[in-house]
Amino acid sequence: GDDPARRAQALQTVYGAVHDIKGQGSTFDFALVTGVAASLCRYLERTREIGGDQGSVPADPEIVSAHVAALRAVIHNGIKGDGGPLGREVESGLAKVVERSLARAAGAAEAP
Repeated sequence: GDDPARRAQALQTVYGAVHDIKGQGSTFDFALVTGVAASLCRYLERTREIGGDQGSVPADPEIVSAHVAALRAVIHNGIKGDGGPLGREVESGLAKVVERSLARAAGAAEAP
């Protein structure tokens, strides 16, 4: 089943790992990793904020998966630095899906 407590714990674990990745990416010249990880951290933080006192708005697993896939691709392909034009495209694409998801979440949180 879909256990909210277990899902929240899993997301907290993901957040902790991604926060660490965000801090380490630039150390190893993986600025794009840092950017993608920062995007996912911001997304998870915003879903918590939108939820307010009722608890966090559920994070969209597809948004989390898109970030994880981007991180895997960068590491697998050894894309150093900011990734140039491709890196900017990746970060821009993630920013768009994050904004759309957060707008939907905010709308759902305001609904009676």
